[in-house]
Amino acid sequence: MNVDLGINKAEHNELLLKKLDRIRRKNQHSDLTIKVGSEEILVHKNIMSAGSDYFDAMLSHDNVESKSGIVDMQDVDVESVKLCINYIYIGEASVTGTLDKCEKLLHVACMMQLSILCDKIADFLQSQLSPQSFCNIKRIADKYDCKNLSEFCQIYASENLGMVAREAEFNSLDFDYISLLIGSTVVKHPEDSKLAIVLQWIKADIINRQKNLYGLMSKLDLGNISSTYLKFLLENERVFYESPECMKMLFLTQLSDADIESLTPESAHSSPRMANALLVLDTKSQSLQAFVAEKKVWTKLQSLPEFMLYNRFAIVILTGFLYVLMDTKVYRLNLTSRKPSWTIMRSMKHKHGCNIRAAIYNNCIYVTGDGRMEKYNPKDYGWQDVNCNRTPVTSCALASAFGFLYTIGGEENDENEKDCENEDDDENNEEESSYVLPLADVNCYSYSSGWSPVPPMNVGRYTPAASEFCGKLYVAGGASTKRLNDVECFDPKTNIWTVLAPMEKRRDEFILCIIDHKLFAVGGEWGSDQFDGHGMETYDADTEEWSILENLEGCRFDSLCSVAHCFELDELNALEK
Repeated sequence: MNVDLGINKAEHNELLLKKLDRIRRKNQHSDLTIKVGSEEILVHKNIMSAGSDYFDAMLSHDNVESKSGIVDMQDVDVESVKLCINYIYIGEASVTGTLDKCEKLLHVACMMQLSILCDKIADFLQSQLSPQSFCNIKRIADKYDCKNLSEFCQIYASENLGMVAREAEFNSLDFDYISLLIGSTVVKHPEDSKLAIVLQWIKADIINRQKNLYGLMSKLDLGNISSTYLKFLLENERVFYESPECMKMLFLTQLSDADIESLTPESAHSSPRMANALLVLDTKSQSLQAFVAEKKVWTKLQSLPEFMLYNRFAIVILTGFLYVLMDTKVYRLNLTSRKPSWTIMRSMKHKHGCNIRAAIYNNCIYVTGDGRMEKYNPKDYGWQDVNCNRTPVTSCALASAFGFLYTIGGEENDENEKDCENEDDDENNEEESSYVLPLADVNCYSYSSGWSPVPPMNVGRYTPAASEFCGKLYVAGGASTKRLNDVECFDPKTNIWTVLAPMEKRRDEFILCIIDHKLFAVGGEWGSDQFDGHGMETYDADTEEWSILENLEGCRFDSLCSVAHCFELDELNALEK
């Protein structure tokens, strides 16, 4: 009768492997030499054959290597060969250093047909994926046919498309892969951003790639391209307006079926004329007023509820609704209604202080202030926290541009920070408070990939104004040791800030708006309860100069309560009271 003696097989195997390794390191009983350049490594045929299909096939036949007992390995890294031999003998391996060293190790492991080691190296490379390393790791995965790693690279790029596309190596990807990423259902990127990425890739080699534009555009949901970005493309991107087929595609996708059926030569001339207007909540007249830039006249619209007259708030427009955000309260006015009235919406989750900021991004309202950020989705009428990590979101500007959301400037407060209710009311006191540090920081947010830093501004500032204009991000005014009239712009193509001509007036707590293709600086505050009264000034991109446009005498409005909007004249007349 056989009785099991209870021998631990794992322990026995481990001891055996260690013993074999000691024999190898002492060059005992070796019968095979692996040559890498001038270096020779002594090993054992039976161990190498058992551990590697590459050596098993080589040494199982009558050839030069099996007869001479010498294997000359060409175009391999000697340290990687030693690591693979060590893995065969004791089942251990480690990776250190750069991706280049990992690739050299993977090259040798694939050559020796060490499938388990190859999989482990691929797993390590997967853990090293980042926007900066993506293209290199994808190239390695494709070169060595690491299918799982290649699939994960595609998922990673789809989920982090905006960040990956910022790296220069992204433009070296081939058409098929770009098409795969742009058309992926995993990508949660706004269509504006995806189209911007397509343009970036096309223009990196426009002579050879321009023919691919139509095919890549067909992968996008062009009906969700914003009218603002579409207008910018048609006016500024030569690659579009020189392609009739792309122009036709963009035009048709902006129309509903009913629009297309109703298009006639006559209807083109009967369409209502559009008037770009500046909406202002004027607390003196207790009304919503519109400044029509074309006519340079003010029109009194809806009356304001009394509670709006004594609060700090921000306003934005989304899908035809005017939203007023104050404290935690949210109010909405339907600008397209013939009989509009104020509606109370679901309250915000947090208070955002006296320096509340709001912007529209990805069809949602983003609100920031007092170190917090949250967003409102009109589809489910709900507010949701946005993780800001260490991004400064106190007294910063908030702007949507190039398919991203930007926080610009702000202040860094210590534990002695004062409440806004205790601000100095002296309008001549422009000295910087000891607890406020103006920041030059700029950060960029993508729905799919989160936050990333942008090169800082030339001037640190808090409570500035910002807006996208002519394909660049403009930042103006704010405060530092005093209120500022400094202006600079950021070019996303070069990642460079450029100092521009200063505004005519120093402005703090104001808004930048685009009206009739011009940049307007509106309002501003001087002291905690004294409104500047400098009215509006406009920037001419051709002459690169600012000029005072409109005096707001007779108006008293909260410094953040203005916003640009495009009205049909019939709608404007309907709102007028």
